[in-house]
Parts: sequence; C-alpha cells; structure tokens
Amino acid sequence: MDRTSFIPKKSFKKPVYKAKGAGFLLSSSLILLIVSGLLLGGVFFYKEVLKKQIIVLGISLKRAHAGFEPGLVQELTNVSMKVKAAKVLLKEHKALTPIFDFLRNSTLKNVSFSSFSYKPSKEGEPNISMRGISKGYAALALQIDEFQKSKDLKEISVSKLSLTNKGNVSFNLELVFNPEFISYKAK
Repeated sequence: MDRTSFIPKKSFKKPVYKAKGAGFLLSSSLILLIVSGLLLGGVFFYKEVLKKQIIVLGISLKRAHAGFEPGLVQELTNVSMKVKAAKVLLKEHKALTPIFDFLRNSTLKNVSFSSFSYKPSKEGEPNISMRGISKGYAALALQIDEFQKSKDLKEISVSKLSLTNKGNVSFNLELVFNPEFISYKAK
C-alpha cells in the first residue's frame, strides 16, 4: 500500500511581488500638494509686493500733498464755488427783453398799451397783464390775430371790453408765454 504523506514533496516557490509604482490616489495627492505649495508661495510673494507698492504710493502721495500750497487750494476752492453759483444764477435767470421785443414788433399801429404787469405762474410760465386801447373792435381782432401767429405764446385772453368816449375800445389783455421764451440760457 502506498503511504500517504502530508508533507509535500515539491518545494514551494516564494511568491514574487512586483512593484506597480505609486497608485493614482497617491500621485494625485502629491500633485495637489505641490500645486498648493506653489500657490501659497505665489500668494505670499504677491502680498509682499503689494505691501511694498502701498508704502511707495503712500510716500508719493505725501510728497504730492506737500507740493500743494494750502493758500492756493483754498483760493481755487473759493473760485470753484463762485463758478458753480454763477452757473446756477445763469440757469435760473429770466430775461424779459424778449417779451418787450415781441410787443414792439407785434403791436399794430391802431393799438396801444397803457399798463404792463409781469407775474410768473406756479409752473414758471411768464404771465403778462396789460391794459390797452384800440381804434375799434376790428383793430383789436387784428391785434389778437397778430399775437396768435407767435409760437412763443401759449395763451391769449381778452377781458373787460368797453367803448371809450372817443369811440375807441378799452380792454385788458393777458398773455402767457412758454417758459423757454424768457430763459436766459436759451439765448
């Protein structure tokens, strides 16, 4: 009978492990560590460059500030304020001469005015009230037609019509002009 033995007759070879290199996780971690280190160094370097620039610009600003004469700065500030005030005055200034030019050029020979009153409305429209006399109703109608030809007039109102002892027509006239008509800046 054959004898059975539990001891192997062949010798076993030791397993050979081959190095496969670093794994994917280890490689990506090392790359990330190197990139982070470079970025940290770059940020630190940039921070130092910015600190130096701030110091240089601060010194430059102090030199420039010292170069200004306080008296000159104050004088220029005063002149600037005066120029701004003058601009506001010119913007808000109203010139009434266009109204007088309009009346001189548009009043017919058969019509005359004996009183003149100027009052701006709440909207800034120039309102002119006048007392006048015309040589008849036809002359007054022609005068109103002449005034209505103007694009600068917004409204014409005639009131208190009456005949005088000499046969003339006495009337009150109100004219409302566009605000731009008397604006100084529009000229």
